[in-house]
Amino acid sequence: MSKKSQADEHLQELTSLLDVYGADKGRWPAADRMRVSAAIASDPRAQKLFAQAEAFDRLLDMAPRVTPDRERALAQRIVASVAADQSRLPLHPPTNVIPLSIARKPAPTAQGRPTRQAAAALLAASLVLGIFVGTSGQLSLAMDLVAEAVGLPGEEPELALMDGVSTPGEESL
Repeated sequence: MSKKSQADEHLQELTSLLDVYGADKGRWPAADRMRVSAAIASDPRAQKLFAQAEAFDRLLDMAPRVTPDRERALAQRIVASVAADQSRLPLHPPTNVIPLSIARKPAPTAQGRPTRQAAAALLAASLVLGIFVGTSGQLSLAMDLVAEAVGLPGEEPELALMDGVSTPGEESL
């Protein structure tokens, strides 16, 4: 690897470290600190980035701290604002809105509670069914029937359903 590309790689790594941890090297992972410290010592671009990050950290340190009282007051203002907005809502919901149950629970299994295995099995079955339907050609027939039912023009809709592709791998060739 050339020195220029290695220096660029160290510069990118330094940028990432500064974005995540700031300019305090004590917060950096030890292995990363060891790798990048040589770049900071020798590369003027790295020195400039590090100096900018230090200045930004100092600026953040000068920012006033939020007291618990101010935080509580802000929370109360937010709650009051939400309550005021809710009071402006209409008394009766519009008739074209279908109410949905928010507290819907999944159906229990034989032991009385859903399991991750049951969910994984349903997802796997859904995947297999989707692959079967997609490759069997029945989907295009169903799409034609739906298009006819909703009154789309007589020409065949252009959909990417692997029509005309003899094998699934041929499309990628």
